[in-house]
Amino acid sequence: MKVKEYILVIIVFLLVACGGNSSNTANGSATDDESKQSTAILSALTFASYDQYIRITKDDVYIRESPSNKAAKVEYDRYPGTLMACDMCPVISEDQGWFQIPEGWVSKKDAKLAVNDPITAVMMNNQWCGHVIDMGDGFMWRVYSPIGIKQLAICDCNGVLRLGKLIDNVFEFKYAVSASIEIDEEHPDRWELEEYEDGKYIHMGTNYGKQITEEGWEDATYTYWLPDLSKFTDQHLIQIFKDVIEANETNYLYLNSELLSGKWVGNIP
Repeated sequence: MKVKEYILVIIVFLLVACGGNSSNTANGSATDDESKQSTAILSALTFASYDQYIRITKDDVYIRESPSNKAAKVEYDRYPGTLMACDMCPVISEDQGWFQIPEGWVSKKDAKLAVNDPITAVMMNNQWCGHVIDMGDGFMWRVYSPIGIKQLAICDCNGVLRLGKLIDNVFEFKYAVSASIEIDEEHPDRWELEEYEDGKYIHMGTNYGKQITEEGWEDATYTYWLPDLSKFTDQHLIQIFKDVIEANETNYLYLNSELLSGKWVGNIP
């Protein structure tokens, strides 16, 4: 009887072991499938290439439905669409004093052709802030590229993360997610990426943020935290942008050497 009991125990043990191995294999396959899916999503991304771009030269420029000041204004959610100084747009065509952009038409009186010099690493890492300008409290565009299989780029601009690619000396950022780095007060070395739109957190791991200290007015010191863009991987990009990519929710931003260098701050034409 004891021999039979031992045999039964061995059989049960082998069955459990085999079942466990099957489960692990299934989990491994699921992980591989997710990795393949992520690769497929990023590989399928497309970005346009344009011969010319314009830079808007003043605030509150209306977009028209046709090349005429009498033409109807292009509206978004029942409000006229406007462009702000230093917005950059691709040119589709030109017609007697007007530029055609993807959204409509802009008068040449309110724009000029952009000069797209080569973009350097120094420009992308430049953490300037234009507090002296009239367009708002300030802008801080930080860009990192290339990332992963598609040689993509990520941009951090005032609480918005953007995904794009460098094409012919112009960064075309196609997707955007409102997000910021959050800090665990009990564990200051841990950083999490918070998405405002979905109210969810994506754990980025330790040391994915940078603490920045700057001097302000009247000897005041300001401390804030920024995501370390060089730590982002393809997997992070999928975690952050997967929903907007699959829904094709585009939100374009174009940046060239002039905008990234900050030369336009306080010097708007």
